[in-house]
Amino acid sequence: MILSSISQTAPPVALETGRALRPALMCTDAQQEAPGGNSSCPVCARRSLGTEIGLMEMMLAGVKSSLTREQFRVPQDLRNLAAAQEAIGWIHLFKGRISKQWIDRQQDHIGDKATTKNNALNWATTVIDYFFIQWFKVWDQRNLDRHGHDYQG
Repeated sequence: MILSSISQTAPPVALETGRALRPALMCTDAQQEAPGGNSSCPVCARRSLGTEIGLMEMMLAGVKSSLTREQFRVPQDLRNLAAAQEAIGWIHLFKGRISKQWIDRQQDHIGDKATTKNNALNWATTVIDYFFIQWFKVWDQRNLDRHGHDYQG
């Protein structure tokens, strides 16, 4: 089954390097290498949250696809998750609407290392918060571009 924004024949999107989404959503290579990284960068956030690489890459590729209308290829083991998010809508990640399958997949990734602070539900909350922050940054930039700066004296 081919989903509207997901292609089985399109080349995979390599987002670990972040080249495709820079500068809007990514930090520089130097920031990624710094201890602690950049909390507003998805690559740095993935590292600090212990997110499965494939999950973060697919999440970013799905969002990019919804914004650019470009197709992307989904790994076989993530097709059900991608189909579930496609049914909700990739752009809805910015509104906090994610498929429960994301949480289930991250829980499988964490496995026995899960704690009360490091579990899949907290992971999902942090990921949603990240997308809210990014959405508001885009909204603020749009308002600045459209209306300019207000100067208070």
